[in-house]
This record gives sequence, structure tokens and C-alpha cells, in this order.
Amino acid sequence: MIDGEEKYMVPQPDLILPTQFFALRRHPPAQGERRLVLAILEDAINCFQTYIFASRNRNRRLFREAESWLMSENEEPFSYEHVCAILGLEPTYVRSGLQRWYEKQLARDLVSRSFRCVSLPTPSSASPPRSVANRFLSMRDNHVPQRVSQ
Repeated sequence: MIDGEEKYMVPQPDLILPTQFFALRRHPPAQGERRLVLAILEDAINCFQTYIFASRNRNRRLFREAESWLMSENEEPFSYEHVCAILGLEPTYVRSGLQRWYEKQLARDLVSRSFRCVSLPTPSSASPPRSVANRFLSMRDNHVPQRVSQ
């Protein structure tokens, strides 16, 4: 090179083959996207299973939203069907497994509700504990001896 030519040189891009470019581009983002989609599915299943018998409004809402999403059959970008397609899962198979689990939980809850014991009042809520002397005195006061007639 001649002196001074160095200043005017245009930077040349590094050459990369298309296969090299797409190999580099495909793997890391695809893994990240796959992990994101898997996290969406895991969260929905977790909410569905965790809040099935929720009593708080927020938790009941989370259950209803998860149930609605898992049972939907549309092809929107983050729909259940599309998420399963990205992960290579059969949506009807996963859905039927969740429905079987749901029915089993409902049956189990129904059985447990039918066999629940009736709670008896605790001594603290019924009456204050009495000493043996107090018990004896109350028995003596309640028992009035009857006179035997002659």
C-alpha cells in the first residue's frame, strides 16, 4: 500500500455463507423462543392445577383464564394450539390428559366432601372449663332429694 491510501480505504464486510448465517441465527433465538412458549404452557397448566378449588377471587380468575386458554381451539400466535405446534405436542392429547385429571380431582373432592366430619364446638367456645369442685356443687344443687312420704 502506498502511504496515505490507508486513510481512504472503505471497510470491507466479513464474508459469511448463507448456511453459516442461518445456522448462527436459528439456534439461539429458536431455543429462547421455545423456552418462552414452554413457560407459557407450564404457567397455564400450573394455574389450572393449582387453583382448581380456589376460594379467592384472583385465584379463581387465574383458573378460569387458564382453563379457557387450554380448551380454546384457535390459531392465534400465542394460542394453545399454536404453542403445542411450536413444541411438537399433540394439543388434543395434552388437553384430554388435562380433562381426565380435572374429572378425577372433581370426583376426589366430591368424595372428600361427603365424608367430612361435623366439627364439634371446642371447650373454649362452648363453656369455660370448670373445676371438679364446681362440677360437684352444680350436681348437688341440681339434685334435690325427694322426701319419702309415710
